[in-house]
Amino acid sequence: MNFLQVIFRGLWRRPVRTGLTVLGIAIGIAAVSLAQVASGLSNVVLGWPRAAALAHSAGAAALVLLLALLLARAHGHAAAS
Repeated sequence: MNFLQVIFRGLWRRPVRTGLTVLGIAIGIAAVSLAQVASGLSNVVLGWPRAAALAHSAGAAALVLLLALLLARAHGHAAAS
């Protein structure tokens, strides 16, 4: 069973739960992405110190790690089904 079949099966069986999960993930990723953009612009425009730039880079690395973990988890569920 491929990934898309797992998604559609989940939507069919539990549409509210699946929709809320997708909405929560989307809001979380959007919030972190927006914070990263704001932090990056602040670093450039306001000339913040290196500690702020380091926090920005660490946040970007955490976002990439989160997305990679979500992708690996999704592929693991698709392979198990």
